Amino acid sequence: MHALMSLNKYRYDSVIVHARKNNLQCTSMDYMKRDMMEISDCVSQTGTSLALSSILPSPRIKPQYKQKMINFKNWLNFWCQSRGVQYLLAWEDIVSRPFSFAKDGLHLSP
Repeated sequence: MHALMSLNKYRYDSVIVHARKNNLQCTSMDYMKRDMMEISDCVSQTGTSLALSSILPSPRIKPQYKQKMINFKNWLNFWCQSRGVQYLLAWEDIVSRPFSFAKDGLHLSP
């Protein structure tokens, strides 16, 4: 949230906020949902365009986090649609490209 304070100091046309897998492992889904809602409210007050991106898939995700990850992705997609916030849906594109995954994690560029 501290990085968003610079929105009041500088003018940005658009901001993309990405939820990370680490957030899911360190905190509850309720906190992640609250954070995304607060970020959206903060950015909307500046007149800056906002896009939210959900947690990206991981082949090495622990089973106890996989369903939480899918649930959060689905919630964020629904919430963004209901609020008119742009949602970046990269999940299916990444899952359909297994070459994106290397031993050290996800690589978005070939």
